[in-house]
Amino acid sequence: MKRLFTTIMATAALSVAAFADNYSLYLEPTEGTTSEWTVASLSKLTFSNGSIVLTAKDGTASTMPISGVKRMFFSTPEIQGIENIGTGNNGAWDGNCLHTDAQTGVVATIYSTTGTLVAKQTVENNGSVNLSTLDRGMYIVHINGNSYKIFKP
Repeated sequence: MKRLFTTIMATAALSVAAFADNYSLYLEPTEGTTSEWTVASLSKLTFSNGSIVLTAKDGTASTMPISGVKRMFFSTPEIQGIENIGTGNNGAWDGNCLHTDAQTGVVATIYSTTGTLVAKQTVENNGSVNLSTLDRGMYIVHINGNSYKIFKP
């Protein structure tokens, strides 16, 4: 029974570690600049003597008084390099379809401007992603490392 429990816990820890690779911990102070740490680089987070202590895998530690923290949250890193369609990134938008140079079968992920995953669509045989079912609004479409900002009328 002990061996089964150990195996389950080890599997769970590895699953969490793999999931954590895509996330960062952000500490927003009451004054100053928000600090970011990748979760995969941290070995532990503790609260001690009125402070938050972040210990990295290399043994270095960062401390911040809890009273100086306005907000603490986990999030995926921000998408960088979003451009409007038609600025040289091989994309065209006709109001219902995004036409790209992506290969058939590649999955496009569509996000709202708040970062919420709205949909996943497969690129069709002509490099197009049909977005006609989306509600009116602004979206970020991520395909093959390229991000497109579109407005659905």
